[in-house]
Amino acid sequence: MEKKMSFEGLICPACSNQLDEIMLEEKMICPHCSTNLKQKKFLAFLEFLMMNG
Repeated sequence: MEKKMSFEGLICPACSNQLDEIMLEEKMICPHCSTNLKQKKFLAFLEFLMMNG
């Protein structure tokens, strides 16, 4: 069984509010500002999540 890494202090790159990693598993949309985090301008954010999680 693979243990997942927990993100502490993960924030939305658009509004700077804290993100819940469980919510990100369901959909990549910020619950605070409704920003779709799959947009090309957030590519570095997505790469960070893939490399660390």
